[in-house]
Amino acid sequence: MNMKRSMLVKTLVIAVLCAAIYGNRLAYLTSNTGNGGTISRGMVEMPPSLALITVALGPIRGLVVDALWWHVSDLQEEGEYFEILSITDWITMMDPTDPFVWVYHAWNLSSNLAYEFPTPETRWKWVEAGMKLLRDEGLKYNPGNKHIESELAWLFLDKIGGFSEPAKAYYVKQLATDMGRYLKVGDRAEIEALVAAKTPELEKRAKELTRRTKLKPSKMLAIDQRCGPFQWRLPQAQAVYWGFRDDEKDYQQGDLNYRSIVPGAMIQSFLFGRIVEDKKSGLFVTTNNLDIVDSIIVLYEQRIEHGDFPKRDRNVFDDFVRHAAPILYVFDRKPLALKLYKAREKLVGGSNVAFDAFVIGNLSRMYRQKLAPRYKQSMLEMRLYNAYKALGGEAYDKANLNATKAKTEWEKYQKAHSGAFTLYRLPPFDGLKAAALAKYLSRLNDKQKKRFRGLLKSGRCKTLDVDAPLSSLVIQ
Repeated sequence: MNMKRSMLVKTLVIAVLCAAIYGNRLAYLTSNTGNGGTISRGMVEMPPSLALITVALGPIRGLVVDALWWHVSDLQEEGEYFEILSITDWITMMDPTDPFVWVYHAWNLSSNLAYEFPTPETRWKWVEAGMKLLRDEGLKYNPGNKHIESELAWLFLDKIGGFSEPAKAYYVKQLATDMGRYLKVGDRAEIEALVAAKTPELEKRAKELTRRTKLKPSKMLAIDQRCGPFQWRLPQAQAVYWGFRDDEKDYQQGDLNYRSIVPGAMIQSFLFGRIVEDKKSGLFVTTNNLDIVDSIIVLYEQRIEHGDFPKRDRNVFDDFVRHAAPILYVFDRKPLALKLYKAREKLVGGSNVAFDAFVIGNLSRMYRQKLAPRYKQSMLEMRLYNAYKALGGEAYDKANLNATKAKTEWEKYQKAHSGAFTLYRLPPFDGLKAAALAKYLSRLNDKQKKRFRGLLKSGRCKTLDVDAPLSSLVIQ
């Protein structure tokens, strides 16, 4: 059966080549159409290279596409992903307004082909190619298509920022670096400035941002106000940008439901949605975006108000609260932790346990469990935060105890997941210290920071020293 398919495919490829020869005559005609050499198909302006094949093949185009898909199916079973790449290129040329073609093509690039390579650097090129294929090409020929936009959102959420991706740390830093060409900080204030564009420099940056990334500042601001605040150099913000739907029905695309993308990206942002960076020393680490909790609560409250809150969503929210409330509590955001606790009572049901007991109980459980990296990093940062807090209070023994425990736990965890390119690796210990220190410094005024700087330099707790200058340790 496969041999028959291959023969048919070869025959049809010859037909394509013949059509291309015939297309030379059409090329001359289209170059003199008076509309810049483009042919309109529906609402899409296609360049001659695409339009010629469509016109030249005529009624057999559908047959050729079907035959090529048969061949792709065979190659998929055989793991011939590079050959699939060539064939899907042909299919997109012959059928550019079929969303599934672009979705499949991008998936092959970012998943199958990326995993053929051993290093994060080479994998990123294929993941980025999949992202750009959907964003720059797929949506060009299918503007506003919800299926392509949803797959693009999923790629940002799962492939670039996802917990299951071994090369996540490299991907995130590369994306942040690329976005840094257009965004100096990436927070809401900068997006507001780009929307207003009161200076030529801001106007130029806003236009370049949209041209190169397809992100419109006005929509970015609306998304940020509704679901954020976000750090727009990170993948979670872009996942929500492409995945958010005003109408719940639009989350359903055929047999696929993309409803989990937005809450998933927001929860992921809570864990890794802020940047601590020092370009001089090369420090780059993502840490908690604690301020997004209010928007997460509102999202789930709206869903239950609309009667659209299945058991799976309740379980996700309950799990989030059990981990997030202790994290907020330790990082001195107790009012927000209490608000989250009360939201759980409303949406999931009370636990007959007082707030403090609920937090302490879940905190103890988190320390006892062997947590996945998405929570383990926060746990170590909490220990280090308490160490810096104790140092600020001149409780040196407590500071040293917490710092030593954090380092010992980090070393044990890394040893258990040895290898430079494994799924469960945590950031370098210096990165965790910088993230925890940035959180602590954000709670101090200038006078307190000056005093704390002296305590840190005193050498009373050497484990807490950081290489980067304190002035650069700001959570963006």
